[in-house]
Amino acid sequence: MARSTPNPISRHACPACGSSEVVQISGGSVLPAILFPVESDRAADVPARAVRAAACCECQHVFLTDLDPEFSENLYANYYNLYPFKALETLNAFYREPFNRLLPVFCPPGNLSLLEIGCDEVEQMRCFLDQGYRCTAINPGARECGDVRFIDGYYGSTPVTGDFDRIISRFNLEHIVDIDGFFEQLHQNLKADGIAIMQVPNAEHFLHLGVLNMFAHEHPHYFCRKSLAALIFRCGFEVRFLNGVTEPSLICAFGRRTGGSYDPSARIGGLRQVVSEVCAFIGRSDDGVVLYGAGLSASALLYSSDFQARWYDRISIVDDNAVIQGRLMPNTPLTIDRPDDQAFENGKSIILTLSQQYHPAVIRRLRARGVAADIYAISSGGFKAVVSDC
Repeated sequence: MARSTPNPISRHACPACGSSEVVQISGGSVLPAILFPVESDRAADVPARAVRAAACCECQHVFLTDLDPEFSENLYANYYNLYPFKALETLNAFYREPFNRLLPVFCPPGNLSLLEIGCDEVEQMRCFLDQGYRCTAINPGARECGDVRFIDGYYGSTPVTGDFDRIISRFNLEHIVDIDGFFEQLHQNLKADGIAIMQVPNAEHFLHLGVLNMFAHEHPHYFCRKSLAALIFRCGFEVRFLNGVTEPSLICAFGRRTGGSYDPSARIGGLRQVVSEVCAFIGRSDDGVVLYGAGLSASALLYSSDFQARWYDRISIVDDNAVIQGRLMPNTPLTIDRPDDQAFENGKSIILTLSQQYHPAVIRRLRARGVAADIYAISSGGFKAVVSDC
């Protein structure tokens, strides 16, 4: 969890999406600093303070509007250690098991670096250690341990050196006061191709259950599915997975945004340039070419204004799909052939016009059967010669 800022905080805009369209939903009920049962010798001296909250009209995020940093510091320093449910096994089915089911997808075994935020126990990281991960954890009061590098501090204000393949935060984000500082630190620590996984209580689920109070001083934020996604996006990340609204907790896997902005006009213009390049290549290929794949890329070439009908006699088309073998491309004399040895005779260059994900397997098969022809590929990188055998 993050250290409180030194001055009182009054929020008038949504900390998740940034919208200023918010409505007050709590008039200031006075609640103790902690709401869970405590030992008899501590029960009479728990400080109390009013809770004031608002809801965002845009993303439905619920958040506390008035925060007292001194009150929060006292809560965590003197009372939060009394929390009695940390190891409660009845939580497994509803909170731990859904998280663990996601791990094989986003946290496969390997020599990966991992940071867990809000963790001070080796056992909490045992599943990662057993998979070969190099583990670091940060939490106030954390102490060094041989298997894990523990950092005593608050994430977002305590420097954490290094970058990580995976960053985990379980039931921690809802405690964060300076949520922008938290995500700025996350940008510094998450590798370019890294994945972060956050788990938070699902406020929407609790309200649907009819729970009479969901507010507590230690939680400045009450996320729903929409507001968590909005926060991730606003802070410069891209959601890779987010579970449904009916779950008691929300689990979100996200990484850095990829591909920049989407401009279909510019991208289609770039693809037209690739079509012109490939057609010019066909026009120069006296020995002919084999188009490997009778899909959309092949059709883009054959029906382009750059394509000339006199090139039909230098083109053959092959495809692995037996359903279309023997058929013709519409309005052409070109038959779809099987990719047998005869198709690759006479020194014809091969142009891969099937989807990019199939390229490595096709190239390996061609080389394994002794096909020595030059291979070119149409992919996200444009039209290029294959310089390795994948």
